[in-house]
Amino acid sequence: MNPPAESRSEAMRTCLEWHAAAAWAVSTLVILLGAAWGLERLPAKNEKREWLHDGRFGHPSVAAFANSNSDTYLEIAREGYFPDSLRRQTPDQGPYKRAVFFPAYPLAIRAVSKAFGWNEGVAGLVISQFCWLAALLLLARYWRPAAAGEGDPASSPRTSATALWLFACWPPGLFFRTIHTESLFLLFAVCALLALRKLGLGWQAALASALASATRVTGLGVACAVGIECLRTGSLGRRISRSIVWGTLSAAGLLIYMGWLAATIGQPFAFSSEQIHYARRAPVSLAENVWCLLTFRPLWELYLPETEVFWARPAHIEPWMVFSLTAANPVYFLLGVAMLYVGWRRRILSPAETAYCGFVVLVPYVTHADRTGMLAQGRYGSIAFPLAMCAARLLERAPSAVVAAVVAAEAAWLGVVAFLLASGHTVI
Repeated sequence: MNPPAESRSEAMRTCLEWHAAAAWAVSTLVILLGAAWGLERLPAKNEKREWLHDGRFGHPSVAAFANSNSDTYLEIAREGYFPDSLRRQTPDQGPYKRAVFFPAYPLAIRAVSKAFGWNEGVAGLVISQFCWLAALLLLARYWRPAAAGEGDPASSPRTSATALWLFACWPPGLFFRTIHTESLFLLFAVCALLALRKLGLGWQAALASALASATRVTGLGVACAVGIECLRTGSLGRRISRSIVWGTLSAAGLLIYMGWLAATIGQPFAFSSEQIHYARRAPVSLAENVWCLLTFRPLWELYLPETEVFWARPAHIEPWMVFSLTAANPVYFLLGVAMLYVGWRRRILSPAETAYCGFVVLVPYVTHADRTGMLAQGRYGSIAFPLAMCAARLLERAPSAVVAAVVAAEAAWLGVVAFLLASGHTVI
């Protein structure tokens, strides 16, 4: 005799943590296989080939999970933001360009490295892997159906499990497992929104949001989610005053960092102004930038070979590698926008989730998609974890075989992206 439907649902709810752990294990295995293949195909004349032998990452295999940004984080952890060797550079060389890298991750690397005596590269990778697993386990709790006493009021056990697998195998999510800020930021963001859902407005959500804002500027998106909660109840004056107070507390990490930049180099907004050194084209006027956005130039110019932001530049990116994130960033961005619209239109997303996802998906596009040629847009959008539930809800009535095929296709693409990163290609 089959157990009652309620018993089956209850059993499914209690297994969501196992789904999270399994999704972590399977996606990690796929990435390890792709990275191992990539290291075997690493060209002889490649910067990553040097990383394998100069010891900067502690172990050659750690270099498979690093890019140029990873190297910068490790340099900050070792020698600080502005050592004398950088301060002596000319303004054109960017003596303060490290300011664009927020302090929470390099500080964590330094702390773990000192505590355990590890190389900074090993410490950075361990932090990323630990935070990624912790975030997935918390997401299992976040998406647990409300019938279990907490979690998402609209999801079913099957839908919650689907969301976990879709999120774990999302190709730009490779950066959750690399020497990068993504997994640390994700952990803080999940903690903040989980605290808002379970406990309401309070110091727990504000603290997690503040830590997120010390990790990446998109931590302001978490602060926006906190601010939305402030506007839901009470008189108009009380709602406004609470938004100001809690919004400031939720952005404390960024504000402290800005204060430190002002005291150190006299440029509190250096985290933004120094982005010019990482652009692929010269700055344009505000009017031209608005026109570019209105004509969606960043989305299509990337595919024109005659442009300076053509996806197959620099030359070491082979045009036939269509799985490159550099080529697919506009696709990932449009998928994020589509899921954001679906979540808002169908009320899958709460107001706090809508504010958070809208910020992390749209603000990076508006502020610098044109000057960077859409670089990293897929990576930026990968931290909008509530959008995975929107995709899962669209697949709610699909046969299990269809859901499995979608997850398998994601995982295969994830493995190819891991191969490209390990084999020295630009993956950003």
